[in-house]
Amino acid sequence: RVLDVGCFSGAMLNRINQELPSNFRDRVSYVGIDSDQDAMQHGSNKYGLITFVQTNLEKKINLVKQYDVIILCNVLHELFPNEEIEIRRERIKSVFQGVSKLLNGEGEIILLDGIRPNDADKEIEIELVNETWRKKFEKLVKEYTAASLTLKNISKNKIKTNKFTLSVFLTKARYLDKEYWTSEAEQLYQYFSAKDFEGMINKSGLHVEEVTPQALEIEKATEMIIISSLSEELPAKNVLIVAKNC
Repeated sequence: RVLDVGCFSGAMLNRINQELPSNFRDRVSYVGIDSDQDAMQHGSNKYGLITFVQTNLEKKINLVKQYDVIILCNVLHELFPNEEIEIRRERIKSVFQGVSKLLNGEGEIILLDGIRPNDADKEIEIELVNETWRKKFEKLVKEYTAASLTLKNISKNKIKTNKFTLSVFLTKARYLDKEYWTSEAEQLYQYFSAKDFEGMINKSGLHVEEVTPQALEIEKATEMIIISSLSEELPAKNVLIVAKNC
């Protein structure tokens, strides 16, 4: 049994099913939970094979312990949007702990979400590709309201910032010219570092099997930043974690 937490229309579960060998598909059942009834109805009409359950993830999830695999794909950072950051972090941890209790004895959780650098406050120097991107960086720092960012101009397109600010820039740059930028500027993606995630998972009684940071594609990064100006690797954008029940 596979559970997708924050499944929306169930497209991911359908893709997983399609990737399985045809003689194995009948052995797998799928459940998706989300608060968006319209999206789930669309998925039910389109895919058919998924059992959808409408639920508010910020409240108690009314399911029982029975799942072999639980998927949390870019859902945790969406929770409790109106809370202060530290309160939000603690409440997200509480939701994760509740979700982890839905695993079977040897079940596993697959988690994908934004990642905060372990050394988030470390100061770094970077060079933007041109003045246009420098101005976009300045716009981000000025208008981003979800967290405090840093920027010091050095010369022309060279700036001094920290790793957290750079990670936010790499995540949010594509939205800067969109009409919905104001909304994006209010949304934080990087709540937890890899160490934070591991601590949260261990506290829930699970064992971390795999931690894979995922950086922005180098081709996209080089459109914005002169990579040779960096003294270290780009900070990761996401992290993929696999954890098993102990």
